[in-house]
Amino acid sequence: MKITEIIEDNLNQFENLIDPDMLENIHRKYYYGIAAYEDDEFVGAIIWNLKYVDDIYRNTESYICLFSAISKDVGEQLLDSYFEKIRDDDVEKNSIEIKKTNDGIAEEVLSEKGFSLKDGECSDLIVTIEQLSLLPIFKKNSYPNNIHSINELSERAFRRGIVDCMFHIQRDMEEDLDELSLGWYDVDISCYEETDGEVGGYMLVRRLSSGMLKVMLLADWGPDAQKYLLNMIRYSVKAGIDKYPLDNRIVIHRHDDSTYNLTKYLFGNIKGEPCLLGEKEE
Repeated sequence: MKITEIIEDNLNQFENLIDPDMLENIHRKYYYGIAAYEDDEFVGAIIWNLKYVDDIYRNTESYICLFSAISKDVGEQLLDSYFEKIRDDDVEKNSIEIKKTNDGIAEEVLSEKGFSLKDGECSDLIVTIEQLSLLPIFKKNSYPNNIHSINELSERAFRRGIVDCMFHIQRDMEEDLDELSLGWYDVDISCYEETDGEVGGYMLVRRLSSGMLKVMLLADWGPDAQKYLLNMIRYSVKAGIDKYPLDNRIVIHRHDDSTYNLTKYLFGNIKGEPCLLGEKEE
């Protein structure tokens, strides 16, 4: 069996084999992947990303978002290769969140490699633009005149706003947030809040390779943060309705308890897909 790294130069080999929304992240800093082949046939892969690499207060963690293998032997060899790859990254904790499958291979291999596992719900909640548009908070679709499309910003002003966001917002964000350009987002539906001529908040949405929309950042660090967060959401939902079909799907990543509580309040009993969750301390 041959195990090869998934890199930008060979991404086209995996276009019909791996979820394109995961595959596109290989272009980004701190995202990595390996794939296994037997007799030139694709038989499995792992994709992961590192968190807190440059955080002096937290230990580096690795998050596995894709683990697929056609057999236990393939899974074991892939995991062994994965552990070898992260050896020099000073990873203190491994976490995994992958979609449930019926073959049981992932559960067996991960358990034997020391992961504590449980069934759970994916942290990504997927809803449609129509579901969002029907929520009571969007009956009023107006917003203040200081909410603008990020398309009105220069790249320099956009990045200055990102730096301000990272300074003021003390919670998990994309590890490479300061390296993602304005054009990486959907500029038609992403927006910012302006305070005294400066960026005071962002709602940044990415159009994924699959066509789904994903909220990558929602944050405001101005004096009326809660009010403007709601107004930025209204702006983006209205812009999304104008641009996309109502059945276009939106991914909301529930990265903490407050986000879980918000989506539960908004969408009631809508659940994320069943997932296998696990952790392993180094």
